Amino acid sequence: MDAENLAQDIPSSIQHVVVMCDGTPGGDRALRLANAISQSTGASVRAVTWLPVGYALDGDAPIENFLASVTRQLYRVTTMVGFWRLELLTGRIDHRLAQLCLQEAAALLIVPCAAAESLASRWTLTTGIPVACVRGKTSRCGEQVILCTRADARSQRRAHFMAAIVTAAHTMSRVSADRYTRRPCPYVQVQAVPMLPAYFVGAHSSSNNLSLTAS
Repeated sequence: MDAENLAQDIPSSIQHVVVMCDGTPGGDRALRLANAISQSTGASVRAVTWLPVGYALDGDAPIENFLASVTRQLYRVTTMVGFWRLELLTGRIDHRLAQLCLQEAAALLIVPCAAAESLASRWTLTTGIPVACVRGKTSRCGEQVILCTRADARSQRRAHFMAAIVTAAHTMSRVSADRYTRRPCPYVQVQAVPMLPAYFVGAHSSSNNLSLTAS
């Protein structure tokens, strides 16, 4: 099914998306993808962020400065900031992120490559939904999405359906057809994540969360 035909069916195919914000220009790619999917399907977007490991807590108002960078990122990417609810996750975020995706009935979690590529496989297992890791341009490929999913057949089918939606949204968000150049590799690559021992998947520590409003 091509992107144009798929676009006719997308509005009822995905309703909720969670996207992680890191406040960096490179991380904008993840938010742009979430924005494109929202514009194409009408899906709601829940934005989350967390203090990166090793984040410096010296200087004046370091947490406030970090959150300000995330707010600026939201304004760079979307004109619908008021509809993107932002939540700060603290502590070890795996369990809290899984809870949030469940509460939101999220069909897709989108993460920036630089901030979370090494965690995408683990989050696929803990959340139970596909995790899209948005990579920057490379010499071999243009911008690319690695879509991690569980290895079972049901998860594989869901992931390939999400891959079609992501591709359609990405194609429709381009400025014009004549600026599209065929990529040497697919825009979306689906990667299966083998199941890990239950004790590892379920391991987590309690964490608190703080709901915010971007302004």
